[in-house]
Amino acid sequence: TWDSLEEYGIYSGEAVSDMAFLPIGAEVWRAAAFDATRFQDAGFEAFLEHLVPCVEELCIVSLHWGDEYMVLPNSQQRELARRLAETGVEVVLGHHPHVLQPVEWIDTQGGRTLVAYSMGNLLFDMTLPDTRRTALLRLDLAGGEIRDVCAVPLSMQPGEWVIHRSGAYDTGVILDRLGVPECMPAGTKE
Repeated sequence: TWDSLEEYGIYSGEAVSDMAFLPIGAEVWRAAAFDATRFQDAGFEAFLEHLVPCVEELCIVSLHWGDEYMVLPNSQQRELARRLAETGVEVVLGHHPHVLQPVEWIDTQGGRTLVAYSMGNLLFDMTLPDTRRTALLRLDLAGGEIRDVCAVPLSMQPGEWVIHRSGAYDTGVILDRLGVPECMPAGTKE
């Protein structure tokens, strides 16, 4: 897997100090990941120390956390999200519950942090209806800040394992769960 990722130019790091610097246009993003499923506060504190540059750069943190199949974040997820927000992280993308959980903003003295507690399964061979609903988030960025967020609702059918744009019912469930509006399809006007 490591060799394949490297061959296609996809960054992947094994240690907390291996954060990616992703040049996108004139901006530089910093991406980092942490596994909080076996949470230890000392390990998280060390991880936070590596995020000091987030005050100056746009930072995205991916967190493996939460309780499987639960549609709401637990108290630990909320606490870790608050701590990341206070560090200056702009985006927290969660995964592990296998179902969608809410997206929310956390306001701090230093700014705002967008937290997607769980994006569900993008593509996974699980058959429970709730594990087949997912979404992509589209972020509108300007000047190193997130101005807006919307979702592209997606679903898959068991046995087919192909991602499709969700039908009306699943779209409603997905948008209600995430708490963000649907992205307008390309070429349409609001």
